[in-house]
Amino acid sequence: MAPLKVAIIGGGPAAMFFCHSYHKQRQMQEEQRRTDFVELHITCFEKKASPGGVWRPSPTSTSTTTIPMTVVNANEEKKEEEEEEEKALDSTRIYDELWTNGSSHSLEFHDYTFEEHFGKGVQVPMYFPRKDVQEYIFSRVTKDHPNFFDEFFQLNTEVTHVSFDSTTSKFTVTWNNVCTQETQCELFDKCVWAGGENGTKFIPRSLQELFPTPQSIHAVTAATTTISTPILLLHSTETHSIRKHVPGKTVLLIGGSYSAEDLALQCLKWGADKVHVSSRSDSSPVTWMTHWPADKVQVHAEVGIKSVKEDGTIEFQEMEWTWPEVYVPCGGESVQEKQSSPTADCCDNGVADPTVKQSKDENEVDASSWTSDTSSSTGSLGSTEESSWCPPVLTNIRLVIFCTGYKPNLSMLDPSLRPTDDVLPQLYMGNIPFESKLLNDDWRMVEDNPAHVFTGHVPPCQGRMIRYNYNHPDIFRGIFFPNPNMMYLSEYGFEVPLLSLDVHAWLLCSFLTGRLPTPSVEELRQAGEQQVVDQLRYPYLRFYMDEAYSQKLAEISEFWSPTRESPDHCSWSECEAQYEKYQYRLLAKIMEEGKYPGVSIGTYERLNENGKALYKFDCHSYETRADRENDNEEDRQWRTFRDDVRFPSLCYSLYTKTKGRPLKQKWLDAVGDVSILAGDV
Repeated sequence: MAPLKVAIIGGGPAAMFFCHSYHKQRQMQEEQRRTDFVELHITCFEKKASPGGVWRPSPTSTSTTTIPMTVVNANEEKKEEEEEEEKALDSTRIYDELWTNGSSHSLEFHDYTFEEHFGKGVQVPMYFPRKDVQEYIFSRVTKDHPNFFDEFFQLNTEVTHVSFDSTTSKFTVTWNNVCTQETQCELFDKCVWAGGENGTKFIPRSLQELFPTPQSIHAVTAATTTISTPILLLHSTETHSIRKHVPGKTVLLIGGSYSAEDLALQCLKWGADKVHVSSRSDSSPVTWMTHWPADKVQVHAEVGIKSVKEDGTIEFQEMEWTWPEVYVPCGGESVQEKQSSPTADCCDNGVADPTVKQSKDENEVDASSWTSDTSSSTGSLGSTEESSWCPPVLTNIRLVIFCTGYKPNLSMLDPSLRPTDDVLPQLYMGNIPFESKLLNDDWRMVEDNPAHVFTGHVPPCQGRMIRYNYNHPDIFRGIFFPNPNMMYLSEYGFEVPLLSLDVHAWLLCSFLTGRLPTPSVEELRQAGEQQVVDQLRYPYLRFYMDEAYSQKLAEISEFWSPTRESPDHCSWSECEAQYEKYQYRLLAKIMEEGKYPGVSIGTYERLNENGKALYKFDCHSYETRADRENDNEEDRQWRTFRDDVRFPSLCYSLYTKTKGRPLKQKWLDAVGDVSILAGDV
């Protein structure tokens, strides 16, 4: 059989893992000699001068990653020029000093263990600096294929258009060499979009317009930029060069997810006097923290910006959640703002929100309610009492960082190759309706439903349900229904994003190489519909998917807690824990479907010890944030959740059983582009 030419859009972990899967399957083929194996000729188109996507190091990073020598030489010769280019481009590369937010042992791969990378018997901390993650995934793909990037990657190449000719069944990929400005076209049999959910930064227009100088939202250079406006505005992806502007400042972070959590701590490390974090949710990750170092971080939950003055005074208003996934001011009126749903932060892989008004990630909410022009609401969940609490008014804010998420970049794809509303499978995909004949009179929720004692049986309400949790009407298992030659590779929201990305890469690669038969579109549609119906059986998911069920639960104050202030939300926490375990069982099912090699985490029916361990690692990650009451006064001045000394030893390698360890130094003292491999932390 003739080789298939495969175009991959993007050069980050998704593209790397797909090519790594093919390399491994090609090695297996050399031993097995299957007659039905299809050879692939893969080209990964990467706009930047080096691979890695959001994980790629900056030109000034001390990374020792093995990348094509042509790229290394180019970087050395044009370092200053590239630094200036990095500042000007609309880039979503994460800053060099970022750390992961979830257990490091959830990042380990079966075919390249931490022991292979860091050394035999070496213990690793519970959280990794960016540099170690990047070097680990790069070393994995080049370990037994030193020419990996030379074979598969075409750098400095921006894809400007992809179209499909149904008469020839070929894709035409038009690309531009960013160095020479030369434009070329090439034909391919298959196309895989692997551009990442963090393709472009997302700042809601209505939020930008509140600030007196919205034109100042730009990347700041560490050496040359002069602040000419009272308030400096940045997106979280632009913070790699702001360190000199932070000391002595009062900083506001807008958004309560993991980028806000990390940047709040980074700002303390960089010398901020005070950090404020605003979150429309009362259950976003920043609210989990029992305390912050020296009490220099203040979290304002359930608020949105109402007004901004040029002198740095910012007034907030109280916000509340309404179905379907919209935050609104209490008693306000809504004007829907047409906007694709933003996606989560690039490094999100912690446990889900554990408290009353459990919501999607702060960065994944419809943009219509970031400001005061929003709709009437149903009131706080499970509460009919009015609060005497007043929203804050902050003064002397000089630096504002928007931790408001990203959107995938699909601009290069012809509209016929894009999913509905240009929205990829995400946690929240907008109001995409769902109906199914499978939801008949005999349909019931799971037997161990923690909410059943409060609700009894609530029949599904056809016509008042939406899709949720990465179940897209046009895509299932990465295959695009309108054109199965088009595929989408993503991590699809699992709590272990790199493992999930690798599992889905192996699955799609297996379809193309013939190791697995590619299901028909009808089979995929039916499987996708069944998965949505199954997810409706879980109260946590159904709360966001079924309006009638959501309203039913919202009216039951005993389900949430007797009072709004109570920290005990047992019933909802049980629902959430049930959903967390379901996620791992679903990933186990996909691993079985794709015959993912090297490791198993169980089945759809039951997790094995590996699956249970991954779930526990997530729980321990949450506990490092929430269980801090016993820190003494001295420790409270410096200790972060990454400095925890109790839980690292409870996390371990699934493959070598080596336990984790605490950091070697205080996290606040670990300044710069530090590395575990170098012995810094």
